[in-house]
Amino acid sequence: MVISVLLPCFGILLAALLLWKGRLISDPRWREPMKTWITSVTCPGLYWDKQSMTLNPGWLASPPLDGSFEIYVKTSRREYKGSEIDVYAGKDPVTAITWSMPVFDSDEHADVILRPSVHSAVGTLDMTQIWGEELVLHNVPVSRMAWAPSLSSSATTQADQATSP
Repeated sequence: MVISVLLPCFGILLAALLLWKGRLISDPRWREPMKTWITSVTCPGLYWDKQSMTLNPGWLASPPLDGSFEIYVKTSRREYKGSEIDVYAGKDPVTAITWSMPVFDSDEHADVILRPSVHSAVGTLDMTQIWGEELVLHNVPVSRMAWAPSLSSSATTQADQATSP
């Protein structure tokens, strides 16, 4: 009974993912406007409190094209997968985004990388096309809340081993 219910749902999801093929926009004419959009952030910041990370983009206008992204935070030692974000052309600006992140080897700055996510876009039900290239916000200041101790390099190595597959 359960399989007969789940099979059509799986089929719909698979069909949606297949329909998305070719819907990523990588037109060179949009590359500069999208890069300008991500670098137009005012007062960006990353805040880590031992359990979660918050990306505060300050003020980030709506993008020139719709986008559905996975957020990654890259330090000098490793890259962390964050949350997902959907942004719409001509819609409200982006606000702060928070996700679970119990381990983080903070630098004073990190890069925030937005990678296109078809999976996230399919989940919105209303995005028909998204920007298909990576966007990077370089040297975003990282603030460690007072109760989030800094990890030494040996502790970072142990934490990396504990979280590695």
